[in-house]
Amino acid sequence: MKLSKQITALTLSLALLAAPAAAFADTAYQVPVQLHKADGSGKTSMAAAALDPTAEATVKDNGTTDYTIFLRPINLQGLTGNLTKLFVYKGSDKVEAVRAAHTGEYNTAMSFSRDTAKEGEVKAAVWVDAMDQLAGGTPGAGEQDAILHFDWAQAKAVQETAAPGAGKVQPIGQDPIQVFVKGQKLNFDSQPVIQNGRTLVPLRAIFEALGADVQWDNATRTVTASKDGHTIQLTIDRTEVTVDGAKKTLDVPASIQNSRTLVPLRFIGEAFGNQVDYSKTGDIALIAIQ
Repeated sequence: MKLSKQITALTLSLALLAAPAAAFADTAYQVPVQLHKADGSGKTSMAAAALDPTAEATVKDNGTTDYTIFLRPINLQGLTGNLTKLFVYKGSDKVEAVRAAHTGEYNTAMSFSRDTAKEGEVKAAVWVDAMDQLAGGTPGAGEQDAILHFDWAQAKAVQETAAPGAGKVQPIGQDPIQVFVKGQKLNFDSQPVIQNGRTLVPLRAIFEALGADVQWDNATRTVTASKDGHTIQLTIDRTEVTVDGAKKTLDVPASIQNSRTLVPLRFIGEAFGNQVDYSKTGDIALIAIQ
């Protein structure tokens, strides 16, 4: 080997040794996701309504990616359906995703890993109990192939994790539902509640902790919250909200309980682009908003 090549190799080796550990850290993302039909048409699958439109993905320094999607019950032809199993194709084989309980509106999580980073489309197969019932009742009878479409162009990097479990919050006290904003536990005079499978939280306390200005119009029973040029409006007992003028729909309308406005947690946490993480320690539900 020529001396110049030896020097170059030595320089690269020293640079790698001197590089900070964070340069090799895994990176977590929030990625928009949709469930499409398997025919390549780009049309949504029958089970698409079950998916939270935001998935979590961790791209590892070895080039693999861990995905987690979140699911809720849906209505199919008058039947309440749950996506009970998810399989992802690896060649001609199908690998079953790991199912876990999840706190909040999307009460089920499905996790799987891929050998490559940032795939736009992952071929999958889904079992929905309502489809199985319509197809004869046997589990898996209504299995449908589908495509999980991940929009990486709109993905947001939310954290770099140098070690497993970094950034997780721990319970403080015995409140059954605990909310943390940027690591600080919030104390409410009207506690969060779980109603019809949805976690409802006090709007003003969380928005103000996030740095938003909150205004209340008693005549129209409308809340307006503003932050960094973004404006959100919602009206009590209505499912329609506006975010920067665009209309969106809540699964559960805003309501007033104990003189406080309660809204679905995921909406309030992500309305201004914040990350919402759920975990559970014993019987205590932990919600961390970053």
